[in-house]
Amino acid sequence: MKRRKKFNKVTFIVILVLLAGVIYYEYNILSSYSKSVQAVNTNSINTFAVANRSNSGEKNIENKFKKEKSDKVLQAAGVQDLGENPLNSYDAAQVYNIIQGNYKNDGHKIAFLTFDDGPSITVTPMVLNTLKHYGINATFFLIGKMVDESAQSKAVVRMIAADGNSIGNHSYTHEYQINMANSLFPGNKMDVARVMNEFDETNKAIGNALGRKFTTRIFRLPGGYVSRVYYKDPNLPQFNAAIKARGIYCIDWTVDDRDSEGRPLNSDQIFQNVKNGVGNNEKVVILMHDTYGKEQTAKALPQIIDYLKGQGYEFKTIV
Repeated sequence: MKRRKKFNKVTFIVILVLLAGVIYYEYNILSSYSKSVQAVNTNSINTFAVANRSNSGEKNIENKFKKEKSDKVLQAAGVQDLGENPLNSYDAAQVYNIIQGNYKNDGHKIAFLTFDDGPSITVTPMVLNTLKHYGINATFFLIGKMVDESAQSKAVVRMIAADGNSIGNHSYTHEYQINMANSLFPGNKMDVARVMNEFDETNKAIGNALGRKFTTRIFRLPGGYVSRVYYKDPNLPQFNAAIKARGIYCIDWTVDDRDSEGRPLNSDQIFQNVKNGVGNNEKVVILMHDTYGKEQTAKALPQIIDYLKGQGYEFKTIV
């Protein structure tokens, strides 16, 4: 009996030792697994953080590049006070002489596409898309009150400039009919002080839209300078002196698409008017409109550009 009790005691001790060994082994395995999982999770978190930081840095660099590129493009647009002229541009004095017929043919065909009465948030973007498609630029004579109309119209002004187009001044109110309450030409005589004030007001509106100072030497009178000559405006000498003192040029046109004369025209009629007006002239300044309701003008633009390119014309802007 004593031997059996001793055997049972030894057996019990052996079993306890074995159980302790098993427990210790399992504990080590679980501990190792936990550390591995923790390491994997830590690495994943660190990798995600690095990726985010990398992406954020790339975005910052990309945004900085876009801003620098935008600034350079805007400087190359119709913002003459920034010290750079648009690419493929003609000086206003040269274009003024072309309009007056004071130039000699040199075998170099030039077309100046010009648009009046904008910006509009409907037609102007259509015109810009076509110009961008063909890789050419135009000159936009903007009305100040149209610029100030909305945040969207201001955004369109920035689009015009960012695409490398030139911007000219077309007065603030465009009230040129002599029977209008606040006409720029009361009694069919130019109110020179008011015209010049509106010129400055429009420059300010364009500058506010662009977010920087804006000045321009190109001015298109509502109705055109030619209309003041036609009516023998007695105040023209005073106006001429005012713009000469400031280095401003009144830019009219040599070809009229007639999209603003009376009854509406379709795109084919507008194209035909341009084609007839261009004729065999070597240098042409083409008048069109991009204000509201001029969708047919925008529709005619590709046909006009294709025709002019086929005739060997290059496209220039005015500064």
